[in-house]
Amino acid sequence: MRFFKSFSSAITFSMIAIAVTASLLVGGTWVTQEYLKFEQTSVAIKEDYLQAQRDMIKHEVDRVVQFIEYKRDQTENRLKKDLSGEVAEAIAIANNIYSANKGKLSNAEITRLIKHALRPIRFNDGRGYYFIIAFDRTVVLNPAQQELEGKNLGMFKDQNGDYLFQHIEDAIRENHEGFSTWNWYSPGDEARKRKKIGFIRVFEPLGWWIGTGEYVDDFERIVQQETLDWINSIRYGNDGYIFVSNYQGTTRAHF
Repeated sequence: MRFFKSFSSAITFSMIAIAVTASLLVGGTWVTQEYLKFEQTSVAIKEDYLQAQRDMIKHEVDRVVQFIEYKRDQTENRLKKDLSGEVAEAIAIANNIYSANKGKLSNAEITRLIKHALRPIRFNDGRGYYFIIAFDRTVVLNPAQQELEGKNLGMFKDQNGDYLFQHIEDAIRENHEGFSTWNWYSPGDEARKRKKIGFIRVFEPLGWWIGTGEYVDDFERIVQQETLDWINSIRYGNDGYIFVSNYQGTTRAHF
């Protein structure tokens, strides 16, 4: 009888052991499967996050590149718009003075008044000024190089060997106004001539060309700085920013 009890206990113990072992195996398999699923999910979430970050960075860089290209493409148009607006003001001043004094003062006296009014005017951070050239190519007003006033520059050539005033005449022939490009010394630098874009309008009452100009590289630097200032203001995500370097590795924009 004791044998049967022992045998029964052994069987019971074995069954319990088998059940526990099976439970452990099943549980271990489930845990392993769940862990693998967790790992796969974690990897997928991480990859999705990294891809989202890459997409965001690419979007921001593309946006900056497009803005830089836009600013670069618009540089000359903006410069021309600024120049034409400044000359319009000069023409208005000259017209007002001429109309107010026509028949009262001689043309020489009216010329003196107009020169007196236009000579001190500056714009574009002090670089811009008005010039007046008579139809016979005599310099009436040049605030930056007053020693040229009264001189005839009809035979003046730029560094490319082109007659300066031929460009002006070609530019204004049809509409009595227009843009012209030439090379000229910048004030205080007689060593080299630089590319300049100018806008000129005819002032018929006194037989003049009234105009102004801007050195292209000076204006480009202004636009570049405006662009860099905008880039420096960009922030995205938690701590994202854009940096710009030139080909020499010099950082131009950064956090």
